[in-house]
Amino acid sequence: MKLKRKFNVGRMRFVYVCSPYRGEVVKNLNYTQECCRKVFSKNDIPIAPHLYFPMFMNDNIEEVRELAFEMNKRLIDMCDCLCIFGSVISEGMQIEIDYANSIGKKVYKCGN
Repeated sequence: MKLKRKFNVGRMRFVYVCSPYRGEVVKNLNYTQECCRKVFSKNDIPIAPHLYFPMFMNDNIEEVRELAFEMNKRLIDMCDCLCIFGSVISEGMQIEIDYANSIGKKVYKCGN
């Protein structure tokens, strides 16, 4: 990938990408990749655990899903803000949004 401009790594924020996963998983993962590209294009670092965790965690096992949400909370703690993508807020997204709000994290609506 050739970059069209210089990125100032020292000024990059960590942005938690809050977008749907369950349901139409392939479509939702493609959408999340698009969201990550948008975050990256704004000179920020996208954090989207639902692109990564399913590689080694089974979301269909309730205990594993609950553990994933606890891990997501740790990632939200580390991020500068949470950006909501999508026109519908899923159950999982709402958990992340509620947590971010409970710790005073900046939460933005970032796209459809």
